[in-house]
Amino acid sequence: MHQGKEELINKNDETVDQIIIHYPSKDGNSDKQLILNLHPTEDLSAKARISYPCIIDVDWEKYAIDDKSKEILYDIIQKINYTVQDINDDYYNTKEITTKDIMYRISLVCWLQQSLELLEKKIDSTTLNGFSFAHEDKLKKVKKYLLALRSFAIAHPLQTTRHADFSLDGSKICVDIRTRKMVELIFGAGMIKAKRFSFDGIIESDDVQNGDYYLYIYTSEDDYHLGEFIACYFDDLYETAQLYLDKFCSIEQYLCNGE
Repeated sequence: MHQGKEELINKNDETVDQIIIHYPSKDGNSDKQLILNLHPTEDLSAKARISYPCIIDVDWEKYAIDDKSKEILYDIIQKINYTVQDINDDYYNTKEITTKDIMYRISLVCWLQQSLELLEKKIDSTTLNGFSFAHEDKLKKVKKYLLALRSFAIAHPLQTTRHADFSLDGSKICVDIRTRKMVELIFGAGMIKAKRFSFDGIIESDDVQNGDYYLYIYTSEDDYHLGEFIACYFDDLYETAQLYLDKFCSIEQYLCNGE
């Protein structure tokens, strides 16, 4: 366990739902906090869209690659925890999806991906010599999906050129992100014509009528004259997020068992 002061937070006079671990900053003159939400330790089947066990026995400082990394490891874990809470809060509290919600959800999952990868970089490489994640191949696949989606929908909609596996080689531009309701106004319910943004790339599919959102695109094949739609599903995003969390938990468990 990290040598910090633990504080149990009881909200609404009910069950304890947070543990706050206080630990000194590197200058020794101020106090930092690692806040862990205990809700994920409950039955998650009906309460959370993505889930993870809350393990707090890892002395992360012990595994840091250098002194500068000791403090940031706890900050990364806090970022992961807050992002999980945001994903679940957004999933259950958003009544009607807007374009902003779509962009926000993609960003949240990207934050998880970036947090885990930074965490691995800040851990001494010898620490994880014997570690392996059972779903590493699937994780590599969904990472390609996530980065391609982020690039095309948010970061570089007019010049996505580095995701050839998704036919995003500069020949397509994304001009808008639309909800299913918006697209049904064009085609009619059950009559949507679109391709599918999947883990296997942008593909022809019968599974396009109930997309959670659609990318409105133009391609160089018709000199950017005719608009097309690509159906996307939040379940793909949540599956990606869950895989990253599963790997994070596997790392925690591996370190706990090794201590």
